[in-house]
Amino acid sequence: MVLGWVVKQTLQFIILILLIVLGGWCMPEQSFAIQAHGAPEGLYVHQMAHLLFSAALGYLFWDTKRSGFSGRGWTYLRIFCVLTILWNLLAIVGHAAAEILHSESYTNGGEYLYRAVQFPLTFVELIYYIAQLEHLVMVPGMIFLVLSLRYFYKDSMKAEK
Repeated sequence: MVLGWVVKQTLQFIILILLIVLGGWCMPEQSFAIQAHGAPEGLYVHQMAHLLFSAALGYLFWDTKRSGFSGRGWTYLRIFCVLTILWNLLAIVGHAAAEILHSESYTNGGEYLYRAVQFPLTFVELIYYIAQLEHLVMVPGMIFLVLSLRYFYKDSMKAEK
């Protein structure tokens, strides 16, 4: 009797959680997952975060190189550091270029998620456009991070045996 009540309550709880999750998927404009930073303080803090993240990755790269860590996993981790530093630099430049551009530079008035730059491109618009391709640097960086963690895991499993 008690077990049936516990199972029923658990199922009701799971159904409630699923409804909340599905409701969030049906109304993504209400999720506020992507937020524009308030001007200008939000942008300053965001840019400083990119710089600090780059500095931390630079130190990680330097320390793993200096300490003589060898192996494929460490090499992949260093490649991840370099690519993520490049991503941060692209993001910094892209944020700065986005602040310089005016809403007339966009075909749709400069909406946050659906920007399309008008042609012909000025120098700043070209820099902005190139910086928006940051995923071409970050995705391979994440792949190298996963590969490095995979090799670390395999090495630790070998060490245990």
